[in-house]
Amino acid sequence: IQGGSFADRVQKDGPLTVPETRKVVGEVASALQAAHAKGIVHRDIKAANVLWDVESGRALVTDWGIAALDPTVDLAPETRLTKTGVFIGSPQYMSPEQLAGDEVGSETDIYSLGQTLFALLTGKPPFSGSTPLEIFGKVLLSEAPKVGAINPDVPKPVEDLILQMTLKDRDLRIQTPQKVLAKTREVLTERP
Repeated sequence: IQGGSFADRVQKDGPLTVPETRKVVGEVASALQAAHAKGIVHRDIKAANVLWDVESGRALVTDWGIAALDPTVDLAPETRLTKTGVFIGSPQYMSPEQLAGDEVGSETDIYSLGQTLFALLTGKPPFSGSTPLEIFGKVLLSEAPKVGAINPDVPKPVEDLILQMTLKDRDLRIQTPQKVLAKTREVLTERP
């Protein structure tokens, strides 16, 4: 794939514009929608795992190596890829339930996509630290900074969308990629 990851692109060129971000998030949400429909949870959505295909102009979700089957999907236990309590992923983008070792579902990928949206618009993930343990603590206990405080070009409705995607309580979070797509179309439109 020519173009590299969005993590590379943001590091080199700075944050994406709101219209660029709309396209990327929409394409990632569409990929997650297809995966979730088959009971697959990615578990490691982040800017480094979304590639920019220069040829097609599309964002492509990669690195499905730690994907798991959604526990709410009726499958035999022997078909599961990992078990509850297994810690796998990138701490800055992991959901609180994933860090706690709980079962993961579509809302886990939604959380990570919200963290990715933050990173695309600001150039950095909302939580960082010198050790993984420090990052874990921040993800579990701290409120993320407001995206608008870092990038004042981000409109308030986009900031609200990120908040809805990254609520610590998974039951209050946006639950499906379809809802992310609808909200993305609503709030990430180009404004004069």
